[in-house]
Amino acid sequence: MMSMVGESPTDDIADPYGGSLADYRRADREITGLVQQLADLLWPRAPLENG
Repeated sequence: MMSMVGESPTDDIADPYGGSLADYRRADREITGLVQQLADLLWPRAPLENG
């Protein structure tokens, strides 16, 4: 697993430090999405029951 760290520039989240408000918002959306993906993997939602 650790051998994959840093292998691809697409794995990184751009650091918004010193950037515009839009840069901070972009980083926020990306981090929020990744945290949601992690939460979905760790705690899968139960399927909805029809009834």
